[in-house]
Amino acid sequence: MQKPKRVLGVDPSIRSTGIYTGDKYILLTDHATKTLKSLPIDIREFDRESGKGLTGEDKEAVKTTNVFSIINLFEQVLDEVKPDIMAIEAIAFSANGSIDQLAGVNYAMRLAALRRGIEVRVINPTTLKLKVTGNGRATKDDMIALWRDATGLDWTGKIDDIVDAYWLHELCKQ
Repeated sequence: MQKPKRVLGVDPSIRSTGIYTGDKYILLTDHATKTLKSLPIDIREFDRESGKGLTGEDKEAVKTTNVFSIINLFEQVLDEVKPDIMAIEAIAFSANGSIDQLAGVNYAMRLAALRRGIEVRVINPTTLKLKVTGNGRATKDDMIALWRDATGLDWTGKIDDIVDAYWLHELCKQ
C-alpha cells in the first residue's frame, strides 16, 4: 500500500503568504496583528522595506530584497515539512499593487519546490473558488464561511490567506 502524499497548500503574497500542511497553518508576514498572534498559527515574520519615494535601481533593489526575505522563510518551511506536492495559487490577473514582486515570489516558490523534487500544481484563483463554492466569483467571505463549516474553526481577523491555503491543500490531496 502506497503512503499518502504530503500536500502543501500555498497562497503566495508579498505581504502575507498563507500555508497549510494538512495539520498546521503557517503565515509568512510582515504585519502580524494581535488577533492573528492569538490564533494557533505558526507566524513567521520578515522585515519588508517600503521603497516609498525610491525610483529606478534603488526601488528595484528594495523589491529584490523583499522577495529574497520571503523566499528564505519559505524555503525553511519546505525543508521542515518536506511535502511531495505543492498546490500554489496562480497569480490573479486582477492582482493590484506590485505585480512584479508578486510574480517574483510566486515563481521563486515554484522553483524552490522543483529544486527539491516537489511536484508543483498551480491552481487558478477562479478555479479554486469554483471547485470550493460552485461559483468562480465567490468572495473571500464565502471561502471563509465554507472553511469554518469544514473545519469547525471560528477564527477572526485577516485569515483569507490561510483559508485559501487550506482549500488549495484540500483540492490537491490524494
